Amino acid sequence: MRICSIILATIIMAFSQCTNQTNQSLLLVDTSDTTLTVQLLKLTEKIEEDNLNDEYYYLRSMEWIKINKLSNALVDISSALDLKPENAVYNFKKGEYLMASDSIDVQEAKKSYLKAIELEPTFEDAHFKLGQLYLARQEYENALASFDRLIEIDINNAHAYFWKGIAYKENKFKGQAEEMFFKAVSVDNNYYNAYMQLGDLFVDKDPKNALQFYDNALRVNAKSDEALYAKGRIYQNQFKFKDAYAAYSQAVLENPGHKFASFGKAYIDIKFENYDNALKTLDNIINMAPDYSNALTLRGYAFEQLNEPKNALADYQKALEINPTDSIAKKGLQLLQ
Repeated sequence: MRICSIILATIIMAFSQCTNQTNQSLLLVDTSDTTLTVQLLKLTEKIEEDNLNDEYYYLRSMEWIKINKLSNALVDISSALDLKPENAVYNFKKGEYLMASDSIDVQEAKKSYLKAIELEPTFEDAHFKLGQLYLARQEYENALASFDRLIEIDINNAHAYFWKGIAYKENKFKGQAEEMFFKAVSVDNNYYNAYMQLGDLFVDKDPKNALQFYDNALRVNAKSDEALYAKGRIYQNQFKFKDAYAAYSQAVLENPGHKFASFGKAYIDIKFENYDNALKTLDNIINMAPDYSNALTLRGYAFEQLNEPKNALADYQKALEINPTDSIAKKGLQLLQ
């Protein structure tokens, strides 16, 4: 009788431990919460009916992401992994969620990606995310190795070539970076970001080609304010002020908050003594970005040309409060004092 009691107690304890282990990571969901989607409610009901089904937790984790409840998604994907730790997709998703959280746990995310790759060596998304993780940590050799593995898996993976280019560029290997960006657009001739990177790399050494790259970027995205602004800068450096002004104006039309394109317009207006237009533009910039010292300095100069020394002095002083090394504001201030 004593032996039977001990055996029974052991069985009950083991069952209790097993149940607790499963329930420790279960998420308590308030089904009266009006922010919950129909799909979330359905999956919660299924989990209540069968809390040992790993797929339900995985599916619900993705539903949490849709309503920006990342912490809930992490709990659910962890529950899925408790039940099925050798699932490559679950490991990958956990890595993604960890990298997206406010308190990023890079080491755990890396472990999750590596586990996913160990389980499924040709898991392209896992190699890609791992490469980006290494790149963010400036572990360039590891990043390049991840992107190379992607290319081994799929020789026509434009993203792999592009991100190899970024790794080379950040590591100051511009020649190799160019080669990778060219490769990316040869694989995908609509790769907007690769055209932008090529434009940036060519802007000083070959402005004509840089313009072509920015034009290709605009072919892919006609509303790109960054490509329009970049073209404006090239035209301005070439003293093609009419073309520059048109490019800046279009950039501002696409993005009224583009303070640099607006500044370019104001600069050209002042150059051609269109002070009223310049002041309107600079007022808008300063209202939008009060700490943009260059705009204050340029407005100070405009006031100076309009013989408004008091306003000019105020702008120069404010510009120097923000940027004490502003040589133009310093010179203007000295002339007015």
